[in-house]
Amino acid sequence: MNIELFLLQPSLPLTDSLSTIRAAISKRCYKCGSCEHYSHTCPTVTWAAYAKLRYKFGRLGEIIEKVKQGQEKTPDDLYPGYNSDQEQLAAQRRRSSSGRGGRGGRGGRGGPRAPRGPRGPRPPMKMSKKKPPKKVFKVSKKAAEAEAKMNKAFADAEAEGHELDEATIQKFNNAEKIQVAYRTCPRTHMKIRASLFEAHLSSLSTELTPYLYLGGERNAHNHKELTYRTNVGFVLNCAWEVSNFYPEEFEYLKLPMSDFKDQANALAKDLNRSADFIDRARLYNSKVLVHCVAGISRSSSVCMHYLMTREKWTLKKAYLHVLKARPIIRPNLGFFHELQRVERECFGCNTMSEKDWNALKQGIEIAHFTTKELKAQ
Repeated sequence: MNIELFLLQPSLPLTDSLSTIRAAISKRCYKCGSCEHYSHTCPTVTWAAYAKLRYKFGRLGEIIEKVKQGQEKTPDDLYPGYNSDQEQLAAQRRRSSSGRGGRGGRGGRGGPRAPRGPRGPRPPMKMSKKKPPKKVFKVSKKAAEAEAKMNKAFADAEAEGHELDEATIQKFNNAEKIQVAYRTCPRTHMKIRASLFEAHLSSLSTELTPYLYLGGERNAHNHKELTYRTNVGFVLNCAWEVSNFYPEEFEYLKLPMSDFKDQANALAKDLNRSADFIDRARLYNSKVLVHCVAGISRSSSVCMHYLMTREKWTLKKAYLHVLKARPIIRPNLGFFHELQRVERECFGCNTMSEKDWNALKQGIEIAHFTTKELKAQ
């Protein structure tokens, strides 16, 4: 069976209400489209085969057997509310060709256009007497300096009795142009300006380990990043104010946490649940996204706790690792004290103090915990 071009299509109830369909579906695999399992237990499509497919959000595709037999699609073969790229383009052409939709004989839904009456005489054209002013292009200071240097070089060459070569002329022509450096994002494969590259990486979910991703609400809502780019199967929601966006496609665990330092006791109650949830994702050889609103305090604290309890890392090593991967993290003081308590239970001592946390928060280098150490690792 060739799965490089099409995805399987499940049998869905035919209804106009999208909420009714979502309520009727408990599971849906975003790899093969089956309503019987999640993506991390899919027996049909492997991750390597899924990477070769073309990503379409909400589009489950045609039935392979129908395509092989040359049959046409039916309304039951499409997930209501979403169409393919070709169908969206065809619908847009139909809307543009039918004119404005509306009532009263204007075309579209209002029925055929009403017959137009006889035209009267065309009014005389009004010619503007004033001509528009010509655009005056301002020459930049660097361009003027480059032109002056080139003219001087031409004059010196003419005085010496020889001509300038093409390389020298091209050098003067490119002197005023600003050279912008770009870097290619390894996940999105987009060219990003080097000055904005770190901000672009902060907008994506951060890979802490091969199975653990840290992000914010925008990453939890980005379906393409969850499925096609990171192959996530489990989502750990650490924010009370953020909803579970795709409950039919991912296994969720929501911890209604608030980002206040006096909520450390609530964090302590949920840390073991979060660790067990990540362990479950690893049992299925799947990946998990841990997110809150911005991926700064709550979710980063949960990730550090897991690295300390399961990977047996000290708080300093876990903090450095997460900070290096995602420089915008900043757990609040109450969560930091809870992480210190967990470290004392695991190792009997603390490798980070409140002074170290405050110095890192303010970006101050201290003797035994510097940003140089962070960059060296």
